[in-house]
Amino acid sequence: MAGHRVQAERVIVARPTDVWTVLTDIERLPQIISSLDWVERTEGTGFERGVRWREQRSLHGRVEVGDVAVVFADAPRRAVIQTVVPGRRYGLEFTVIDYGDRVRLCVEFRAQVVDGGPWRSAWLSLKGALTAAPTRRLLERDLAEFAAAAEARARR
Repeated sequence: MAGHRVQAERVIVARPTDVWTVLTDIERLPQIISSLDWVERTEGTGFERGVRWREQRSLHGRVEVGDVAVVFADAPRRAVIQTVVPGRRYGLEFTVIDYGDRVRLCVEFRAQVVDGGPWRSAWLSLKGALTAAPTRRLLERDLAEFAAAAEARARR
């Protein structure tokens, strides 16, 4: 399986629980993340392993609908979700590091080709390398939007 990874992080002036609440409020994510058009929960309640939803995102000039699942959740420290779209699988791992009056929110994005043969894998690996910078900017924008929501929550 061909793939690539991109990482980003941001310091947020909020408690880990505020950040975790914002990260895991599935139904409110479209109001927080500007690239997320809609979310529909399909299985489970809360935010724990096995919870699933369907979402539509506007990414790199295209619209993509994916099936998302919580793979791992350790509140309020770490969450791993996986999104499956035709031919690809995306993983997002969020880590919340507590520094007392603030946290560092780290995210790692992983993309893998899951079908399509060797030529498609090679092309998508090259495309992944070419889109690493735009992907990092998107992650940084998402982190800024998470930060704004968590910091607003912390001020309440």
